[in-house]
Amino acid sequence: MKSIIRPLIAGLVAASIAAPAVAQSCMPAAQRAAFDMRALQSQLMVAALTCDKYTEYGQFMNRNQTELRTTLTTIRTYYRGSASAVDNYITTLANTHSQEGIRQGSHFCRDVGALFQEALAASGRVGLQQVTANRRIQTLHDAPACTSAAPTRQASTTQPTRTAQATPATNRSTTAPTATTAR
Repeated sequence: MKSIIRPLIAGLVAASIAAPAVAQSCMPAAQRAAFDMRALQSQLMVAALTCDKYTEYGQFMNRNQTELRTTLTTIRTYYRGSASAVDNYITTLANTHSQEGIRQGSHFCRDVGALFQEALAASGRVGLQQVTANRRIQTLHDAPACTSAAPTRQASTTQPTRTAQATPATNRSTTAPTATTAR
């Protein structure tokens, strides 16, 4: 039994040391855009549910339905068609955004109107990506888009975290998160 445990532990240690290198690799621009757009959609969904912004969320979804469908297809491809991995990513993303809203307290709903205005004014994938970047919305993937000379990142079911926040928060609390979401 000891002969099996030592190599297993050595392998786990080696994998944990190698993990940061994977997190710093890149992903194709289309995938980067898909994760950015999905993050924005998730943030807006949480805002709609939390702040009674259903009309604005419906407008966003209607205006961007073609791009958002393509986004979901790209994310499914990234996770190699694993429905459970996609569902896990979407749920974790929404819970992360909900937790951020809880931490921001009353500031979250106060600030979300401007986010909806920006998202509704944005045009296409590039515009929506820009809103995500400007607002520093968490995507759970920190890999940048690849340049033509950079290698691409392989799909996995782990999600490195982009450490930015949706909006600058003041008066953060440490309230425990409690969120589950719909798509």
